[in-house]
Amino acid sequence: PLFRSGPMLKRRIVAFLLLCIYQCYPAVPNFLLVSDANQLRGLSLANGSLPDVINAIGGLLRVVAVDYVADTEQFVWSDVVTDTISITNRNGTNRKTLVKSLSVPDGLAVDWIGENAYFTDSGIDVIGVVGVNGRFSRILIDSDLDQPRAIAVRSEER
Repeated sequence: PLFRSGPMLKRRIVAFLLLCIYQCYPAVPNFLLVSDANQLRGLSLANGSLPDVINAIGGLLRVVAVDYVADTEQFVWSDVVTDTISITNRNGTNRKTLVKSLSVPDGLAVDWIGENAYFTDSGIDVIGVVGVNGRFSRILIDSDLDQPRAIAVRSEER
């Protein structure tokens, strides 16, 4: 089994959100990106064990969604306590808020080709987008939604 009893299971894992297997990015090892609400961790998938391959990024309040920008090795996450979408480098440096003043930012998906992060806000029933560089943020859909909680993006090279 992938998960065995031990210290990792003693914590309440809120969600296993993204399996990062980017074969086209050999510098990025295969890892499972997880959130246990107040920190982000990258766990190795090699050899059937789950040691950290990324130093834990802490100081977060309530992470509910997370994604990874492989080209720039950055994490993007939503936090329902701060009501923000944020980004940081893989080593935890250069942390920035991309979108603030949301209601309940639940879902998140990164388009790594377009370098955009799409998000849902189930508090105000919208789907929006923000550039991972932070240069823009827009609401894309603001009608006929009922508590959107998840989103997925299919990126294709052209």
